Amino acid sequence: MADGVQNAAVICCFMTPDYQISENCEKELQCAADSKIRIIPCMLGDQNNTEWKPSGWLKLVTAGLNYVKIRDHSDLNIRLKAKELIGRIKNQYLPPAEERAPAPPKFFESIREKYLRENRIKRIVNEEKSFPIEQSYINLAMIETKEQQEKEKKLKEQDKHGRPDRENDQDNRRPYQHNEILGTYEEIYGTKTSINVEEIFQKCKGANKKVLVLGRAGIGKSTFCQYVTYRWAKHDLWSEYELLVLIHLRKLTVSRYPQGKEYSPSDIMKKEYFPYDDISREERQYFNEQCKNGKVLWILDGYDEFAQNIPAQLEDSFQHVRETQHHILTSRPYPIDFSYDANMEIIGFTDDNIHKYVEQFFNQIECEKQNAPPESSKAIKFIQSNPSVWGVAHIPVNLELICTAWSNTDWSKTTMLTVSVLYDNIIEWLCRRYLTKQNIKQIDMFKPAVYKQCNAPLQFLEHLAFKAMKQNRIMLPPELLEETQQDCPLDHFQEISNFGILKSYDDKLAGASNETKKQYYFVHLSFQEHFAARHVLKLLGGSNKQEAINFINNYKYDQRLRLVFIFATGLLAQSTFQSVRKVFLTTLDGETFDLVGLQHTKLLIECIDQLIDHTVFPERTAYLKTITQWIVISAAQKPRIIQDHLLQSLQRAINLTNAEIIQNTLMKLLQSTQATTKDKISYIIVNLEIPKPIPRYLTAICAAMGDEDEDVREWACEVFGKIGKEAATIEMITALVNAMRDGNDHARMGACEAFGKMGEKAATNEVIVALVNSMHDGEKYVRLGACKALGNMGEKAATTEVIAALVNAMRDGEKYVRSGASEALGKMGEKTKTNEVISALVNAMRAEDYDVRSGVCEALVRIGEKAATNKVIAALVNAMRDGNKYVRRWACQALEKMGEKGATNEVIVALMNAMRDEYEVVRRISYGALGKMGEKAATNEVIAALVNAMRDGDKNVRGISYEALGKMGEKAATTEVIAALVNGMRDEEGWIRSVACEALGNIGEKAATNEVIAALVDVCGATLVDDEYKLHKSLSVALCSYNGLRNLDLHMIEKLTFCVKEWELMDLTSMPAAQLFKIYRETENDAWLPLIVRGSLLQGIAVTVDGNTVRIYHGGGVVLVDMFKDRLRESLVKAFENQIQELESHCMEQWKSGRSGTKATSFVDVF
Repeated sequence: MADGVQNAAVICCFMTPDYQISENCEKELQCAADSKIRIIPCMLGDQNNTEWKPSGWLKLVTAGLNYVKIRDHSDLNIRLKAKELIGRIKNQYLPPAEERAPAPPKFFESIREKYLRENRIKRIVNEEKSFPIEQSYINLAMIETKEQQEKEKKLKEQDKHGRPDRENDQDNRRPYQHNEILGTYEEIYGTKTSINVEEIFQKCKGANKKVLVLGRAGIGKSTFCQYVTYRWAKHDLWSEYELLVLIHLRKLTVSRYPQGKEYSPSDIMKKEYFPYDDISREERQYFNEQCKNGKVLWILDGYDEFAQNIPAQLEDSFQHVRETQHHILTSRPYPIDFSYDANMEIIGFTDDNIHKYVEQFFNQIECEKQNAPPESSKAIKFIQSNPSVWGVAHIPVNLELICTAWSNTDWSKTTMLTVSVLYDNIIEWLCRRYLTKQNIKQIDMFKPAVYKQCNAPLQFLEHLAFKAMKQNRIMLPPELLEETQQDCPLDHFQEISNFGILKSYDDKLAGASNETKKQYYFVHLSFQEHFAARHVLKLLGGSNKQEAINFINNYKYDQRLRLVFIFATGLLAQSTFQSVRKVFLTTLDGETFDLVGLQHTKLLIECIDQLIDHTVFPERTAYLKTITQWIVISAAQKPRIIQDHLLQSLQRAINLTNAEIIQNTLMKLLQSTQATTKDKISYIIVNLEIPKPIPRYLTAICAAMGDEDEDVREWACEVFGKIGKEAATIEMITALVNAMRDGNDHARMGACEAFGKMGEKAATNEVIVALVNSMHDGEKYVRLGACKALGNMGEKAATTEVIAALVNAMRDGEKYVRSGASEALGKMGEKTKTNEVISALVNAMRAEDYDVRSGVCEALVRIGEKAATNKVIAALVNAMRDGNKYVRRWACQALEKMGEKGATNEVIVALMNAMRDEYEVVRRISYGALGKMGEKAATNEVIAALVNAMRDGDKNVRGISYEALGKMGEKAATTEVIAALVNGMRDEEGWIRSVACEALGNIGEKAATNEVIAALVDVCGATLVDDEYKLHKSLSVALCSYNGLRNLDLHMIEKLTFCVKEWELMDLTSMPAAQLFKIYRETENDAWLPLIVRGSLLQGIAVTVDGNTVRIYHGGGVVLVDMFKDRLRESLVKAFENQIQELESHCMEQWKSGRSGTKATSFVDVF
């Protein structure tokens, strides 16, 4: 059908109700629209309903087209209409005059002029001030890390407003924790490659260009939209589009688009840009034609605010734009139901951007105030001296608020600042500005007096924020404002408008409209969370104390509300709220306790961090001991995911890790005689930055650099490198340069590794010269370390001398050094903005020395897609005919790394020829390369060849064919392939069994049958240690299949539990949080209990029991599972209690093993 449509010159569709409900007709016509094939709609209609008109998909596809009207079935009318239709078909390339689109309508230019007028960015706090849009600093990052892409594919289910979902969470997935909305001030994780705005469509594969742009709250998504529309309007960007249509999705509400009619894309465009003007039929038709011809780019801003409540009357239009139009979609990092070829992330300000923004901000102030002292350098020094402020300053909205508060507050005496204190200072500044607008003199007022004067608007905002958080609302409808007004009466809503913390959705409409009937939103979600926290504390101190206690008990493990509790804890340091400190902390740590324990500890870490340096309170020691206990517990557990869960909170803590008891615990575990414990705590330490390490801690790290375990020495160097990066002083660099001349090999290696970790910060001329000299060192590992350090320094080290030295190092007698030099050149090629490195590599491919040619190809492997130019690809194809097998091997692998970007016909032919190469490694890589090239190489012939290779007598060929098919994903999920992969799990070679398992995991849940799960568990039990790194993913994916799990027998459940408990890399975060609980309720089989409690720990979820209901708090919100049978509930609670006892017992054993001759009767005694 697709071939027939795509080869057609014109498509005639005869529209009837039956035609509209036909799936095949929809696919056929949609294919024609996507392929830009001309469509002539013929209206046959409905004989029983003369008023019938197309709706839904059919209306969208045929909107704006002239119908051939054949409702009248008389012979005369049919002959006339047939003649008209034949004439229109014959003249398909020249439509009749009445159908020809008019010249570009004036409203296109009106929209362009609107974008040009929006040439300044308003300050968020004070909209009266603005700065030129050219001075906005937008940084995009391409999401390249495989792990992030795989996690995103698992996020299939939108969270349902964060409200408990009792039975419909079967496919619910926990969001990727490092991107969760709660971390509004945390650092961006993962390696990302910067990309220019002009290049964001380069990753798009299909006919329609679709780009997803993610970014946390306040990071600059809306500024990005304003920026690109302005540049397009100036003809600086994307000139191939006649029109850019920017739609703020939060404005697409029921109140603005009433029910009772369906809205087309042109209706939405008209409503958003010309709400009071009419657009002619001809203009609308021209717009529709341009959309069909791919001349319109839609920019859909704020999907996260829209997805929770898409009006039914707009859903078809939104889906039509998303599926058929060129568009950019922006969203917070929530789960997205649909996939995009191009995934971008706005990463906010870089360190350099912060400096520029602060200078620009204070320069504007100095211009307005004559003789004002320069403040930018002082502000920068203050921001950098406070790690918490430096972290949040990378988010544009926060940096503006910090600068605003600084410019109006004497913070020169401030030595420590948490996010709670920061926001409280900002609120105070907003209050003072509000009073000034009211002509109330506030300059001499103390803070309590200021808050008292602003009590009415503050109380309203606190009530409003609290209600919104409970309902998980970002968009605040008029009804919610009216409800809040009843609790907190205000004479005039203008009091709230003037406060400057709420913004209207409808602020572009006529000023005469009723302000109370508009929808509003907090200028930033963190303000909503801060005001809600203030309300919770006030409730605790008033007559409605129980309401606050219930809120804390019900929501303290809801990760979407975590920042509310963080703010509340920080506010306890203020005299205003100190009276409720005890009841708040007691409730937080009390009743409705997390049966797993881990999530409760994470809550304590992030909350107590706000108080730890402010005041000494009685509960402080107990909380710190609970946290240290879990550090010890995590160090005693094999699965690394447990340490990762704990690290997520410890990494967000700014002050907590400065506590002496925390650092002493880390030191004590580091001195353990058990290698496993030392390895686990080393992993925690290397991933944990401590702002104020105590001298003994630094001494312990330095001592670890001489540890007999090379892994410990390796991470000790990495820790030293991290410390050096933060404090890369002249003295430290000089000492390390001196160490590179030390007679001790390990000292020289350690110095090189430290410079490598410092990266660009250490890239001085002196250091670069020292590293180049070290490339001639007699110790091979010093030479290797020097290569790696230069590679990590990136563009700053990419001088002609360094490149020549690295090319020369590819002739080194040691293969590790050759590989290190190749890797360094590869890294420079990844980071540098010039073609110098790649050009040098291409030239070096003509060298006589085959080691150099081989090393060049290896470097191109590391550069990957960035090196996929025509010149490089031609050189690699030529290298695949090289007489040296190693050159052919690396050339083949370089093409594999380039993936689809290198999938030309010549490359595919060369790879097919390489499948017959005499060198088995080349043959093996050629299979993998074809697999990675995806759809371009996934022909029936290639798949057939891979399936045939699965029966090859050569074990290496069998293994790589399994892997290649796995990388083709669900397209390869045929019955024949799945059967062959299951058979592969019985292969005599263990590593082939693991590759077959991994391939099944890559194919996804489609392959997760009962038989497959049983086969995976059998393989896991037989080869648990050797195959752990390759098998864990497959079993994790299989465990997402509800139907595959529920039919397992008792023996298989026990084996599965053993695998989950003993497998170090077991990660169940992709499994629906309530899945095992529901299987237990359905089967009433207690054999599931050990897997439930262990799985809950690995998932990092919180579990509470309230009456007949089990509450499961996961990253996407809360899920409720009804469990009416007393026996089931009691057994469940008992199983969790037993796990806690087991963990604590294991913790004591681990602790005692490191304290020879010391007796302790409880965990508290060890402190």
